[in-house]
Amino acid sequence: MSKKQVIIFSSILALIVIIGAVFGTTMVRENSAQEENKTTKEVGERIVGGAVISSGADIVENFKDASNLTTFNSAIQIAELKTSLRESGPFTVFAPTDTAFNELPVETRDDLLRTENKNTLQEILKYHIVSGKYLTSELVDGQVLTTLQGQDLKISKTEDKLLVDNVEVSDSDVEHSNGISHLIDNILEPDLNPTVGGTSMLRSKNIVENTSSTPNLTSFVASLKAAELTEALEGVGPFTVFVPDNDAFSKLPNGVVDNLLKPENKQTLTSFLTYHVVQGKYLLSDFTDDQQLTTLNGEKLTIIAKDSLVSVKSETPDNVSVISTPNVIQSNGIVHIVDTPLLPRS
Repeated sequence: MSKKQVIIFSSILALIVIIGAVFGTTMVRENSAQEENKTTKEVGERIVGGAVISSGADIVENFKDASNLTTFNSAIQIAELKTSLRESGPFTVFAPTDTAFNELPVETRDDLLRTENKNTLQEILKYHIVSGKYLTSELVDGQVLTTLQGQDLKISKTEDKLLVDNVEVSDSDVEHSNGISHLIDNILEPDLNPTVGGTSMLRSKNIVENTSSTPNLTSFVASLKAAELTEALEGVGPFTVFVPDNDAFSKLPNGVVDNLLKPENKQTLTSFLTYHVVQGKYLLSDFTDDQQLTTLNGEKLTIIAKDSLVSVKSETPDNVSVISTPNVIQSNGIVHIVDTPLLPRS
């Protein structure tokens, strides 16, 4: 190869290197731009309560600065659910706004947010969370969703409204890295009744319906039927009933219950049962020490409230009954299970 050919070849080689470098740089820039555009498309943003909500951040991170979710943020911390809501999920959260919490009576809301009530608060909040990611477009009218609390939510949907347990969704499809949330302006209320005799007593049922399905209340139910009081306790009320369980009835002398159930003793049985019933709805927190209640048979009961123990004293000497299971809410009142029958004077 001549000297002239060597110079020409070297020049061509140099030109190829320069073109390659320029082309490579251009490709890198184009790829970077494509990745940036891809990221922008994948990570959306919107504003909720004045806070920037990013689909690339988790539920807790997104909601921490939302001005309309301050109580919800406090509640998930008190209920120790923050860690759970930062997990991969995905979750669908029906998030109660501050408006929702403010709809509660002040005392109820403040009591709910106390650390000592975190178990109840946790149950309520878990009733607002569903496993899985459900966009509005994926929900259908009549659909049932099982919550982390274990009970079901029912979806109602029209062309312009989405309701969950008859509560309207006010802001929908807020996307997060670990799920989606829909904002609601009312608290969803699970059935948090305590079990009685291993049986769930539902708030949607009345006193007779609930007690009739409970194995350890058969003596009470048999007495109601014998006294023909079932219809009365299926009424609107509200009533507060101090219900003796089977163990309580067994404390009566042998033969007393059998004797009371005889047709000829119906009046005595009626007086005995109505002595366990008070007009109105009294939660355990409504009782005060030495408070007197007038029963449906016209006689008085006296409340003994000492520390966490609440008892009921009849007008018969030495007849005191301890409330063993309080606050069993019914559709027409409330039931407190007691460990001893209450004995009227007559």
